Amino acid sequence: MEKKVTAAFGWKFFERISVQGTNFLVTLLLARLLTPSDYGTVSIVTIFIALATTFVQGGFNTALIQKKDVDGNDYLTILAFSEFVAMILYFVIYVTAPFIGRCYNSVELCCLLRVMAIVLFPGAFNSIQVAYVTRDLRFKVLTVSSFMSALIAAAVGIGLAVAGFGVWALVIQQLVNQTATCFITYCIVRWIPQGKLSIQSLRNLLPFGAKVFASNFIVSLFLDIRSLLIGQVYSSEALGFFNRGKQFPQAVMESINGTIQTVLLPVYSQKQDSVSSVTKMVSKTVRMSSFLLFPMMVGLAAVAEPLVALLLTDKWLECVPYLQIFAIGYLFQAIQLAIIQAIKAIGDSGTPLKLEIIKKCVELFFLVVTIKKGVLIFASSLLLCSAISHLLNMIAARKILKYAIKQQIADVLPATSFSVVMAICVKSVIRILDGELVSLLGGIGIGMVVYLLLCVLFHVPELELIKKSMSRIMRYSPSNRQEK
Repeated sequence: MEKKVTAAFGWKFFERISVQGTNFLVTLLLARLLTPSDYGTVSIVTIFIALATTFVQGGFNTALIQKKDVDGNDYLTILAFSEFVAMILYFVIYVTAPFIGRCYNSVELCCLLRVMAIVLFPGAFNSIQVAYVTRDLRFKVLTVSSFMSALIAAAVGIGLAVAGFGVWALVIQQLVNQTATCFITYCIVRWIPQGKLSIQSLRNLLPFGAKVFASNFIVSLFLDIRSLLIGQVYSSEALGFFNRGKQFPQAVMESINGTIQTVLLPVYSQKQDSVSSVTKMVSKTVRMSSFLLFPMMVGLAAVAEPLVALLLTDKWLECVPYLQIFAIGYLFQAIQLAIIQAIKAIGDSGTPLKLEIIKKCVELFFLVVTIKKGVLIFASSLLLCSAISHLLNMIAARKILKYAIKQQIADVLPATSFSVVMAICVKSVIRILDGELVSLLGGIGIGMVVYLLLCVLFHVPELELIKKSMSRIMRYSPSNRQEK
């Protein structure tokens, strides 16, 4: 079982890194071919589609993963229900698209919304496919399908941009990506739910799924609220610097969080009858997450200036403080997610919902207080919100999982200390070296050496675990599915 879990983590992490890396490179290329207004228009479309997707999934995909015993009736019922919701939402978007276009003074927005909303249908089917594959930890399948679809979508998007399709290149790229993911996954798995539609299945999954949906909806609703407020209160230029600064740490965070969110829920759920077993696994996850994420985020903040100057040119240097804010603000995101997934796994979807409501109330308070204080102060409120969110999660973990505060601190202390020492060394090297490329490579090089050296000197067990994991990943194949 341990080997299978390790392989699952490895495959999922590789999938997130490869897909995020591909998307990042495509973004850099498309940024040179398309205008900022193109990206702004697509951002509006994406927000509406993301909210609709949350409704389509309705938390039922998570409920399918968490439920102890799932049969064909459950899969078929949730699939039919998801597609039905997708159909209703597509109709709503189609009808309201002209009104939304007028609100944003964009004639093109209407057509873009109607076309982009098509992703709801393959997305609904794929979410059930992913739940089916995830329950069995077959993440190699998801890695292959996600990476292949990202490459196909990238080729289509870049080709259309070069051909002069403008904003449509971005829309078609996302549509192709979702459709290709669904199709490739089906071709590999060859899975069609067998059973019959059951109201009872819907009723059984509804209590857990509804709370997950509410939590996810709140997260989606608040995800871009800072961007929307900055664009409204300040200027498009300020919004451009803000979003560019967010781009780099967000890519790193999503790679780690995507792995944790997808892998840990089914793993924890298999141990849901033993809270102590789940807690032990959470502790290991926290140590591993901090071991991987802390040096990445702290290092990213340390090399922010040469990184931005080299990749985005000097005209984007104003986004450096925002990059650093988001890098530190996202520092504990993976740990918070691991705790939340553990709480969900033992069948408690109410606590994550309550926590999310409290967190968003806190965030809303700071948004209101800082909105007129300048973009930098407004963005910096993220740090305070992140600290409060982490504290709330620590309290919940102590209460529900019996994961002591002292133990939580001890689990992250090595990675925190090593990352601070590493950052000091990186900043010192950057000050000495001349030129963006030399400073960036020198900073990254010294950072890796210092961090790894500290891990070796203090005998950090996660380092050895990484080595073993890589060899297990290479040996793992879907034929090992029955291994216990």
